[in-house]
Amino acid sequence: APGDGMVLTAQGTRVHEGATVRRSCLGAGVVVERGATVRDSVLLPGAVVSEGASVLRSILGENARVAAGASVIEATVADGHEVPV
Repeated sequence: APGDGMVLTAQGTRVHEGATVRRSCLGAGVVVERGATVRDSVLLPGAVVSEGASVLRSILGENARVAAGASVIEATVADGHEVPV
């Protein structure tokens, strides 16, 4: 379908080579590192998805961080919170 993989990004967003982002909205300064996956999610400003991590159908608050290799599925992560492996 048209727009099926649409991604909205704000200024300063960095999606590293090898990352996958689909049907998501990334706020200012968001970083999605190499090998990470973000799908059907909203990442507020300053959120970081570390190398190899997955964020699916979720919301990451401002400056939230998902550790390398960790997964967030159908969840909301509070502002400034870090999700460990």
